[in-house]
Amino acid sequence: FMALGQWVFEVQPQGCSAPVKVAERKGEIGQYRLTNIMLPELGRSMVLATIDPAFEFGEIWQGEGFMAEAVALLACDKGQS
Repeated sequence: FMALGQWVFEVQPQGCSAPVKVAERKGEIGQYRLTNIMLPELGRSMVLATIDPAFEFGEIWQGEGFMAEAVALLACDKGQS
């Protein structure tokens, strides 16, 4: 078992016009792996969970993979006015 650990950092998601502050919490309980993403300055958040041991969330700060794409969609106002 692992409790949720948290870290806060700033990242420039691909396609966003400005960097965003990200609070990320990761954890697992049994077969369940969880990731919570909060963008406190934007008032947005998301929670992702999987039981698929082959699924990789990826790392936001690396700018590649599922989590980097998910944060870009959450943070950037693509096509919205």
